[in-house]
Amino acid sequence: MSRFCFYTMLVFSAFVFEKTQAQVVQGNLFQYVSIESHYTNINTDASEMGPVFINDELWYTAYSKRDLKRIDAGRVDKAFYKQFRTPIDKNGYLLTNERNEIDDFDTPFHEGPAAYCEKTGELFLTLSNFINVEVEEDGLIVKRNRMRLRIVVAELSDDKWEIKEEMPFNDPVYSVGHPTITASGDTLFFTSDIPDDNNGETDIYMAVRENGSWSDPINIGDKINSKAKEMFPFYHHGILIFASDREQGLGGLDIYYSRLTKDGFSEVLPIEQLNSPSDDFGLIIHENNELGYFVSNRPGYDGDDNMFRITMTQKLVELKGKVIDKLTSNIIPDAKIELKDCNNNIIAEKLSNQNGEFIFDDLLPGCYKFTASKQYFILAEEAVGDDNYTLLKLSPAKELEVVVLEQDNRSPVKGVSITMNTKPAEILGENALFYSRIEGESSIILDTQADGYLNQTKRINPDFKGMKRDTIFLMKRELNRTFVLENIYYDLDKWDILPESEPELDKLVAILKENPTLVVELGSHTDSRGSDSYNLNLSQRRSESAVAYIVSQGVPRSRIVAKGYGETQLVNDCMNGVECSDSEHRKNRRTEFKILSWE
Repeated sequence: MSRFCFYTMLVFSAFVFEKTQAQVVQGNLFQYVSIESHYTNINTDASEMGPVFINDELWYTAYSKRDLKRIDAGRVDKAFYKQFRTPIDKNGYLLTNERNEIDDFDTPFHEGPAAYCEKTGELFLTLSNFINVEVEEDGLIVKRNRMRLRIVVAELSDDKWEIKEEMPFNDPVYSVGHPTITASGDTLFFTSDIPDDNNGETDIYMAVRENGSWSDPINIGDKINSKAKEMFPFYHHGILIFASDREQGLGGLDIYYSRLTKDGFSEVLPIEQLNSPSDDFGLIIHENNELGYFVSNRPGYDGDDNMFRITMTQKLVELKGKVIDKLTSNIIPDAKIELKDCNNNIIAEKLSNQNGEFIFDDLLPGCYKFTASKQYFILAEEAVGDDNYTLLKLSPAKELEVVVLEQDNRSPVKGVSITMNTKPAEILGENALFYSRIEGESSIILDTQADGYLNQTKRINPDFKGMKRDTIFLMKRELNRTFVLENIYYDLDKWDILPESEPELDKLVAILKENPTLVVELGSHTDSRGSDSYNLNLSQRRSESAVAYIVSQGVPRSRIVAKGYGETQLVNDCMNGVECSDSEHRKNRRTEFKILSWE
């Protein structure tokens, strides 16, 4: 399998097993906690390091009393680190100051640091040994003793730890050590100086276990590794903590961390509350996220490297917000609010109160966003800002915008009273624009009234999405004012009303019903082809046929007069004897209505 595939698998598997964990990985974890450090009384004049939680014990790497005497006697080369343990309570606090040496491994050289996987029961232990390596000096091949680190796997058997296997990537040419294992037991991080595959002196690598076999070491990249040393990794629920002596540090080793995201490791950040000009490294965090241990050789204490306990207090935050109408700024109660992290996982949800407000409290600071939804509105999403307050503005799912224009000159008609369905009337301003959201209406009927104009109705099909724009053309109410009815058709030499003509006549029916005192003349016109008497008779019959249809729709016969004009009122020069095109003749074949009175 390629390195890319392994890295992809790591990112995917990390999120699978981290999903059920508490929200400890939200945002910049160590930026939002207060940390206090405490010297532990298990320290000696020599070095203690490599703390790790194993069941109900704190394991660490230190010198035995025998080796402490050797160090005091100046025989440092004969002193080797061994594994020690001290019991802890369920919260990770030391129950005693007793240092209990673990003699299960019985190796001749250094032991530790270690890592433990509770799920598999495996202990990953760093061991060191001298290796005879052939090197060239002044053209001669000589053997030199060199100490390399290697990782072995031990398991508990009859209350004793037994080494079961070596990691397959151990090598006498380079070191692998300082292991940390994910909770699933499938990804191991460690420190190594693999030649030709590192950024600096030592880098952090990983290996992935698939079907029981471990991959080759994979350098986790320059997001983490620098030209300096990277050492002592610790993986904790999506966060990789490590030590480095990179240039931007305070001096010596400093402690850094990076979050594992779907795109790989995030920007490396220092844990400023713990770093000092001395060496600071080996930080581990308890499962409760409130306690941990790290190592430092800062001045003011006895010995070399000392172990310190830290206590962390989360600075919990309260996220507030409000939901309003984007167009009117009115509050929106009972909107569904979902709180999500920036990986789109839903953290919590609730409804906005009667003031449109909502509160989510007792949250770890981090990257959050809100979504708000309600029937007849478009879902809105906003990231939570630095002030932890979010204003969510909902837009209507359907919006109707209608402009009212004068039919003749297409100019806006100011002061129009317009009513939609049963809602209160609205008086339009200079721009003659009417706006409304559509909230479940099965039909849309707009009624207009304006001084000097006919009352008119506009019907709009509500089956649309988003914004719909339309226009109402108002007809002036003037005596003898004539309006053309478009799309009135008849068969050749016939006067029967065709079905396709009925919608246009229905418009006149609506105008007559909306203006109950209005009396009109319905006039029918022909072109000049045919005799004058024939055209006059045909147009009269067509006019009477149209009037009969209008009366059938409930309009009193007394309010409409049928008038056939034949070819007496041509609108162009296509009179008898003049050759014209069909389109020019069509302009003369028209049906009009004329206002006779409105008393």
